[in-house]
Amino acid sequence: MGVASASAEALVFVDGYLLGFRSEHIQSLIDPVVRREAAMAVGILDRGDLMFEIAQRLPLLSGQRAMRREIFERVPRDLRKGFQIEEAINYLCKMNNEPVAVVHLTGLSQIQKVEKRGLVAGAWGYMKMAAQVAKVMVMMRVLRLVRAI
Repeated sequence: MGVASASAEALVFVDGYLLGFRSEHIQSLIDPVVRREAAMAVGILDRGDLMFEIAQRLPLLSGQRAMRREIFERVPRDLRKGFQIEEAINYLCKMNNEPVAVVHLTGLSQIQKVEKRGLVAGAWGYMKMAAQVAKVMVMMRVLRLVRAI
């Protein structure tokens, strides 16, 4: 299953624990990619307009994405897991001057790690996520120096 079994030129990824998910959310992610306005579209969950503005200025860590297949295929296989892939794709787009659309997914939210796992396990989950993101930020820069990605 997964990307290997898909034949489309555009790929869509969404998290499994979303609240308020509708087909319009997928459409708003895929439209900029299909129209060739962006190589990738990243969906920002609905936390209000101010948070949407702030989120656009931070690393785009969101499981809600659409992208051209070629973008995904350029990610080294060992970085195609966990939160690493999100930063790896961000970095590839940035280094290759690929346009990225940021989409406000109105009405869409998610169950937070703390809600799913409790305070301690949820906080540990956030720390592991931050460590994965930091690791891939370094790895992508090293890989860029060592080989063309």
